Amino acid sequence: MPSKKIKKADIRRQQSLSSIKRLDVKIPQGVSFSFRYYQDDKDKFSISGRDAKYLASLLRRMRDLSQLNAQ
Repeated sequence: MPSKKIKKADIRRQQSLSSIKRLDVKIPQGVSFSFRYYQDDKDKFSISGRDAKYLASLLRRMRDLSQLNAQ
């Protein structure tokens, strides 16, 4: 029985039929935040029942923290 070898895929960049241009994304080198795991059921961190000043203050603090680097 002849052995079957798997051929490597040709992954050279091919001309796209789409008019959408690909952008290279620069990954930031600092602290970042994600709301993926946000839970509003924790009283300590919940924004429910708080005034707008609390939310504005929280967002400003997150902005300031995100400008720090990992050091």
